[in-house]
Amino acid sequence: MTTLDFLNNNSTSIIDQSKWNDEIFKNEYDSKKEELKNEYNDFGINGLFTNVECENELNPDYNDYTKIKNIDKLNLDIIDKISLKIEVNNPIDKLLLAKFNIKIYTKSVKYNPLICSNILDLCLLSYLNNEHIEEDDNIITIPIIQFNIFEHGYLYEKLTNKKISVIFECMDITVSKIINKVKIIFYGRKYYDFNSLINYSTETYYKSIDINWYVTKYNSNGNKIKYIDTKYQFIVFKLIKCSNDNYDEFINNQPNIEEVSFEYERREPFIYDIKYMNKMVLFGINIYILPLYPEFVNLNNIIYYLKNSENNLNLCNYDYHIKIKTNIVNEDYEIYFSFYGEWI
Repeated sequence: MTTLDFLNNNSTSIIDQSKWNDEIFKNEYDSKKEELKNEYNDFGINGLFTNVECENELNPDYNDYTKIKNIDKLNLDIIDKISLKIEVNNPIDKLLLAKFNIKIYTKSVKYNPLICSNILDLCLLSYLNNEHIEEDDNIITIPIIQFNIFEHGYLYEKLTNKKISVIFECMDITVSKIINKVKIIFYGRKYYDFNSLINYSTETYYKSIDINWYVTKYNSNGNKIKYIDTKYQFIVFKLIKCSNDNYDEFINNQPNIEEVSFEYERREPFIYDIKYMNKMVLFGINIYILPLYPEFVNLNNIIYYLKNSENNLNLCNYDYHIKIKTNIVNEDYEIYFSFYGEWI
Protein backbone atom coordinates (compact mmCIF):
# COMPACT_ATOMS: atom_id res chain seq x y z
CA MET A 1 0.00 0.00 0.00
CA THR A 2 1.44 3.37 -0.99
CA THR A 3 1.86 6.32 1.34
CA LEU A 4 -1.47 7.73 2.51
CA ASP A 5 -3.48 5.22 0.48
CA PHE A 6 -5.64 4.78 3.54
CA LEU A 7 -6.74 8.40 3.45
CA ASN A 8 -7.16 8.23 -0.30
CA ASN A 9 -9.51 5.27 0.00
CA ASN A 10 -11.47 6.54 3.00
CA SER A 11 -12.01 10.22 2.32
CA THR A 12 -13.74 12.36 -0.25
CA SER A 13 -10.47 13.96 -1.32
CA ILE A 14 -7.39 12.40 -2.83
CA ILE A 15 -4.13 12.83 -0.93
CA ASP A 16 -0.91 11.68 -2.50
CA GLN A 17 2.07 12.51 -0.33
CA SER A 18 4.48 11.28 -2.99
CA LYS A 19 3.84 14.50 -4.94
CA TRP A 20 4.32 16.88 -2.06
CA ASN A 21 7.84 17.91 -3.07
CA ASP A 22 6.55 19.03 -6.47
CA GLU A 23 3.60 20.83 -4.88
CA ILE A 24 5.80 22.67 -2.38
CA PHE A 25 8.21 23.74 -5.10
CA LYS A 26 5.51 24.79 -7.55
CA ASN A 27 3.48 26.77 -5.02
CA GLU A 28 6.42 28.13 -3.03
CA TYR A 29 4.90 27.08 0.28
CA ASP A 30 8.29 27.66 1.88
CA SER A 31 8.09 31.41 1.31
CA LYS A 32 6.52 33.31 4.15
CA LYS A 33 3.03 34.56 3.35
CA GLU A 34 2.09 38.13 4.21
CA GLU A 35 -1.21 37.55 5.95
CA LEU A 36 -0.92 39.61 9.12
CA LYS A 37 -2.21 43.15 8.97
CA ASN A 38 -0.31 44.90 11.75
CA GLU A 39 -0.72 48.49 10.56
CA TYR A 40 -3.82 49.31 12.58
CA ASN A 41 -3.17 52.97 13.25
CA ASP A 42 -4.06 54.55 9.93
CA PHE A 43 -7.77 54.13 9.16
CA GLY A 44 -8.02 57.23 7.02
CA ILE A 45 -10.09 58.93 9.73
CA ASN A 46 -9.44 61.68 12.22
CA GLY A 47 -10.39 59.73 15.33
CA LEU A 48 -7.68 58.97 17.87
CA PHE A 49 -7.49 56.09 20.31
CA THR A 50 -5.79 54.97 23.50
CA ASN A 51 -4.42 51.47 24.12
CA VAL A 52 -6.32 49.62 26.82
CA GLU A 53 -5.70 46.50 28.90
CA CYS A 54 -8.70 44.96 30.68
CA GLU A 55 -7.62 42.39 33.27
CA ASN A 56 -10.11 40.16 35.10
CA GLU A 57 -9.46 37.41 37.63
CA LEU A 58 -11.45 34.23 37.12
CA ASN A 59 -13.49 33.09 40.09
CA PRO A 60 -13.75 29.51 41.39
CA ASP A 61 -16.99 27.80 40.46
CA TYR A 62 -18.90 25.42 42.71
CA ASN A 63 -16.12 22.86 42.28
CA ASP A 64 -12.33 22.93 42.58
CA TYR A 65 -11.51 22.45 38.93
CA THR A 66 -13.51 25.16 37.15
CA LYS A 67 -13.00 28.92 37.15
CA ILE A 68 -15.40 31.27 35.40
CA LYS A 69 -15.86 34.94 34.62
CA ASN A 70 -18.90 36.62 33.12
CA ILE A 71 -17.99 40.08 31.86
CA ASP A 72 -20.86 42.47 31.28
CA LYS A 73 -18.89 45.02 29.26
CA LEU A 74 -15.25 45.75 28.47
CA ASN A 75 -14.03 49.33 28.45
CA LEU A 76 -12.72 49.17 24.89
CA ASP A 77 -13.96 49.33 21.33
CA ILE A 78 -11.67 46.88 19.56
CA ILE A 79 -9.98 43.71 20.86
CA ASP A 80 -6.55 43.03 19.38
CA LYS A 81 -5.62 39.94 21.39
CA ILE A 82 -6.47 37.94 24.50
CA SER A 83 -4.02 36.37 26.95
CA LEU A 84 -4.13 34.31 30.13
CA LYS A 85 -1.96 34.99 33.17
CA ILE A 86 -1.59 31.77 35.14
CA GLU A 87 0.17 31.29 38.47
CA VAL A 88 1.32 27.69 39.04
CA ASN A 89 2.76 26.18 42.19
CA ASN A 90 5.96 24.74 40.71
CA PRO A 91 7.82 24.92 37.37
CA ILE A 92 7.09 21.26 36.66
CA ASP A 93 3.37 22.04 36.71
CA LYS A 94 3.75 23.66 33.30
CA LEU A 95 3.82 20.15 31.85
CA LEU A 96 0.22 19.68 32.95
CA LEU A 97 -1.24 22.76 31.28
CA ALA A 98 -2.36 20.54 28.41
CA LYS A 99 -4.99 19.19 30.82
CA PHE A 100 -6.65 22.61 31.15
CA ASN A 101 -9.31 23.85 28.77
CA ILE A 102 -10.40 27.44 28.04
CA LYS A 103 -13.66 28.51 26.40
CA ILE A 104 -14.46 32.12 25.52
CA TYR A 105 -17.67 33.08 23.80
CA THR A 106 -20.00 35.99 23.20
CA LYS A 107 -23.78 36.01 22.88
CA SER A 108 -24.15 38.91 20.53
CA VAL A 109 -26.51 37.47 17.92
CA LYS A 110 -26.11 33.84 18.79
CA TYR A 111 -23.64 31.66 20.66
CA ASN A 112 -20.35 32.76 19.11
CA PRO A 113 -17.25 30.85 20.25
CA LEU A 114 -14.01 32.81 20.06
CA ILE A 115 -11.88 29.89 21.21
CA CYS A 116 -12.33 26.48 22.81
CA SER A 117 -9.38 24.18 23.39
CA ASN A 118 -6.64 23.17 25.81
CA ILE A 119 -3.97 25.66 26.80
CA LEU A 120 -1.07 23.92 25.05
CA ASP A 121 -2.85 23.79 21.68
CA LEU A 122 -3.67 27.49 21.90
CA CYS A 123 -0.04 28.21 22.75
CA LEU A 124 0.89 26.40 19.54
CA LEU A 125 -1.40 28.56 17.40
CA SER A 126 -0.13 31.73 19.07
CA TYR A 127 3.48 30.64 18.59
CA LEU A 128 2.84 30.11 14.89
CA ASN A 129 1.26 33.57 14.87
CA ASN A 130 4.50 35.08 16.29
CA GLU A 131 3.05 35.58 19.79
CA HIS A 132 5.23 34.07 22.50
CA ILE A 133 4.81 32.90 26.07
CA GLU A 134 6.23 35.05 28.87
CA GLU A 135 7.49 33.45 32.08
CA ASP A 136 8.31 35.17 35.36
CA ASP A 137 9.12 32.56 37.99
CA ASN A 138 5.83 30.66 38.44
CA ILE A 139 3.68 33.24 36.64
CA ILE A 140 3.07 32.49 32.96
CA THR A 141 1.42 34.87 30.49
CA ILE A 142 0.02 32.89 27.59
CA PRO A 143 -1.29 34.48 24.38
CA ILE A 144 -4.33 32.45 23.35
CA ILE A 145 -5.97 34.36 20.50
CA GLN A 146 -5.08 37.24 18.16
CA PHE A 147 -7.32 39.15 15.79
CA ASN A 148 -4.66 40.41 13.39
CA ILE A 149 -6.31 38.54 10.53
CA PHE A 150 -8.83 41.39 10.55
CA GLU A 151 -8.18 44.81 9.09
CA HIS A 152 -9.21 46.54 12.32
CA GLY A 153 -9.14 43.74 14.90
CA TYR A 154 -12.27 42.36 16.59
CA LEU A 155 -14.97 45.04 16.56
CA TYR A 156 -16.23 44.48 20.10
CA GLU A 157 -18.17 47.75 20.29
CA LYS A 158 -20.13 46.67 17.23
CA LEU A 159 -21.65 43.70 19.10
CA THR A 160 -25.29 44.07 20.08
CA ASN A 161 -24.70 42.26 23.35
CA LYS A 162 -21.31 43.04 24.93
CA LYS A 163 -21.32 40.16 27.41
CA ILE A 164 -18.36 37.76 27.32
CA SER A 165 -18.22 34.44 29.16
CA VAL A 166 -14.97 32.72 30.10
CA ILE A 167 -14.77 29.15 31.38
CA PHE A 168 -11.41 27.73 32.50
CA GLU A 169 -11.53 24.12 33.61
CA CYS A 170 -9.32 21.15 34.30
CA MET A 171 -10.00 17.91 32.48
CA ASP A 172 -8.34 15.92 35.29
CA ILE A 173 -9.40 16.79 38.82
CA THR A 174 -6.27 15.16 40.26
CA VAL A 175 -4.10 17.96 38.86
CA SER A 176 -6.54 20.85 39.32
CA LYS A 177 -4.72 22.26 42.35
CA ILE A 178 -1.49 23.04 40.48
CA ILE A 179 -2.91 26.48 39.64
CA ASN A 180 -3.30 29.28 42.17
CA LYS A 181 -4.73 32.15 40.14
CA VAL A 182 -5.96 32.70 36.60
CA LYS A 183 -6.49 36.11 35.02
CA ILE A 184 -7.72 36.92 31.54
CA ILE A 185 -6.37 40.00 29.78
CA PHE A 186 -8.00 41.75 26.84
CA TYR A 187 -5.69 44.03 24.88
CA GLY A 188 -7.37 46.59 22.67
CA ARG A 189 -8.19 50.19 21.87
CA LYS A 190 -10.67 52.83 22.97
CA TYR A 191 -11.54 55.41 20.30
CA TYR A 192 -12.58 59.02 20.68
CA ASP A 193 -14.69 58.63 17.54
CA PHE A 194 -15.43 54.95 17.08
CA ASN A 195 -18.47 55.57 14.87
CA SER A 196 -16.24 57.07 12.19
CA LEU A 197 -14.24 53.85 12.14
CA ILE A 198 -17.14 51.42 11.85
CA ASN A 199 -18.74 53.49 9.08
CA TYR A 200 -15.83 52.41 6.89
CA SER A 201 -15.54 48.87 8.19
CA THR A 202 -16.66 45.77 6.31
CA GLU A 203 -15.48 43.41 9.05
CA THR A 204 -17.35 40.16 9.67
CA TYR A 205 -17.69 38.08 12.81
CA TYR A 206 -14.68 36.09 13.83
CA LYS A 207 -14.61 32.48 12.64
CA SER A 208 -12.55 30.48 15.09
CA ILE A 209 -10.30 27.55 14.25
CA ASP A 210 -11.67 24.17 15.26
CA ILE A 211 -9.41 22.15 17.56
CA ASN A 212 -10.68 18.72 18.53
CA TRP A 213 -8.47 17.07 21.16
CA TYR A 214 -8.29 14.31 23.72
CA VAL A 215 -5.75 12.48 25.85
CA THR A 216 -5.26 8.73 26.23
CA LYS A 217 -2.61 6.32 27.41
CA TYR A 218 0.16 5.78 24.88
CA ASN A 219 0.06 2.31 23.31
CA SER A 220 3.04 1.18 21.26
CA ASN A 221 0.67 -1.07 19.29
CA GLY A 222 -1.36 1.93 18.17
CA ASN A 223 -3.99 4.31 19.51
CA LYS A 224 -7.53 4.46 18.19
CA ILE A 225 -8.78 7.65 16.57
CA LYS A 226 -12.57 7.97 16.33
CA TYR A 227 -15.11 9.95 14.39
CA ILE A 228 -13.04 12.52 12.59
CA ASP A 229 -15.89 14.35 10.89
CA THR A 230 -14.53 17.85 10.32
CA LYS A 231 -12.21 19.19 7.65
CA TYR A 232 -8.93 18.81 9.48
CA GLN A 233 -5.71 20.03 7.93
CA PHE A 234 -3.15 18.63 10.35
CA ILE A 235 -2.77 16.36 13.35
CA VAL A 236 -0.76 17.32 16.43
CA PHE A 237 0.44 14.97 19.14
CA LYS A 238 2.51 15.19 22.33
CA LEU A 239 3.91 12.45 24.56
CA ILE A 240 4.01 13.34 28.27
CA LYS A 241 5.00 11.06 31.13
CA CYS A 242 2.19 10.01 33.45
CA SER A 243 4.44 10.75 36.43
CA ASN A 244 6.86 13.67 36.20
CA ASP A 245 8.75 13.91 39.46
CA ASN A 246 11.91 15.10 37.75
CA TYR A 247 11.28 18.00 35.38
CA ASP A 248 14.81 18.14 33.95
CA GLU A 249 14.94 14.38 33.42
CA PHE A 250 11.72 14.44 31.41
CA ILE A 251 12.69 17.47 29.32
CA ASN A 252 16.11 16.06 28.48
CA ASN A 253 14.97 12.50 27.75
CA GLN A 254 11.79 12.73 25.72
CA PRO A 255 10.87 9.89 23.35
CA ASN A 256 12.33 9.78 19.86
CA ILE A 257 9.74 9.39 17.09
CA GLU A 258 10.94 6.69 14.71
CA GLU A 259 7.88 6.02 12.54
CA VAL A 260 4.22 7.00 12.16
CA SER A 261 1.72 4.72 10.44
CA PHE A 262 -2.07 4.35 10.05
CA GLU A 263 -4.13 1.17 9.93
CA TYR A 264 -7.81 0.58 9.20
CA GLU A 265 -9.66 -2.67 9.97
CA ARG A 266 -6.50 -4.78 9.92
CA ARG A 267 -5.64 -3.75 6.40
CA GLU A 268 -2.03 -3.31 5.46
CA PRO A 269 -0.83 -0.15 7.26
CA PHE A 270 0.69 2.74 5.38
CA ILE A 271 3.70 4.69 6.56
CA TYR A 272 3.55 8.47 6.88
CA ASP A 273 6.64 10.15 5.43
CA ILE A 274 7.95 11.79 8.60
CA LYS A 275 10.26 14.11 6.68
CA TYR A 276 7.10 16.25 6.42
CA MET A 277 6.52 16.06 10.18
CA ASN A 278 7.37 19.24 12.11
CA LYS A 279 8.60 19.40 15.68
CA MET A 280 8.47 22.41 17.97
CA VAL A 281 8.96 22.90 21.71
CA LEU A 282 6.63 24.65 24.18
CA PHE A 283 7.24 24.59 27.95
CA GLY A 284 10.03 22.15 27.13
CA ILE A 285 7.53 19.67 25.64
CA ASN A 286 8.13 18.29 22.15
CA ILE A 287 5.09 18.89 19.95
CA TYR A 288 4.77 17.06 16.63
CA ILE A 289 2.72 18.28 13.67
CA LEU A 290 1.60 15.90 10.92
CA PRO A 291 0.35 17.93 7.93
CA LEU A 292 -2.33 16.36 5.73
CA TYR A 293 -1.62 18.81 2.90
CA PRO A 294 1.68 20.18 1.59
CA GLU A 295 0.93 23.81 2.41
CA PHE A 296 1.01 22.97 6.12
CA VAL A 297 4.55 21.62 6.01
CA ASN A 298 6.09 25.01 6.69
CA LEU A 299 5.54 26.29 10.24
CA ASN A 300 5.58 29.92 9.13
CA ASN A 301 2.62 29.35 6.85
CA ILE A 302 0.27 27.22 8.96
CA ILE A 303 -1.76 30.13 10.32
CA TYR A 304 -2.08 31.61 6.85
CA TYR A 305 -3.32 28.39 5.28
CA LEU A 306 -5.66 27.54 8.13
CA LYS A 307 -7.50 30.73 7.25
CA ASN A 308 -7.16 30.40 3.47
CA SER A 309 -7.00 26.72 2.55
CA GLU A 310 -9.62 25.46 0.10
CA ASN A 311 -8.91 21.80 0.84
CA ASN A 312 -11.91 19.65 1.72
CA LEU A 313 -10.68 16.52 3.41
CA ASN A 314 -13.58 14.64 4.98
CA LEU A 315 -12.37 11.59 6.85
CA CYS A 316 -14.95 8.87 7.27
CA ASN A 317 -16.51 8.01 10.62
CA TYR A 318 -14.64 4.73 11.02
CA ASP A 319 -12.22 3.90 13.79
CA TYR A 320 -8.61 3.51 12.77
CA HIS A 321 -5.28 3.29 14.52
CA ILE A 322 -2.37 5.64 14.41
CA LYS A 323 0.81 3.86 15.44
CA ILE A 324 3.67 6.02 16.65
CA LYS A 325 6.85 4.02 16.97
CA THR A 326 9.25 5.39 19.58
CA ASN A 327 12.15 4.28 21.74
CA ILE A 328 9.92 4.06 24.85
CA VAL A 329 10.52 0.89 26.88
CA ASN A 330 8.57 0.02 30.04
CA GLU A 331 7.53 3.61 30.77
CA ASP A 332 4.03 5.04 31.13
CA TYR A 333 3.21 7.96 28.86
CA GLU A 334 0.05 9.79 27.93
CA ILE A 335 -0.44 10.87 24.35
CA TYR A 336 -2.33 14.05 23.50
CA PHE A 337 -3.99 14.14 20.08
CA SER A 338 -5.25 17.37 18.53
CA PHE A 339 -6.87 17.92 15.16
CA TYR A 340 -6.82 21.41 13.66
CA GLY A 341 -9.15 22.54 10.92
CA GLU A 342 -12.05 24.78 9.93
CA TRP A 343 -14.80 25.51 12.42
CA ILE A 344 -18.07 24.04 11.17
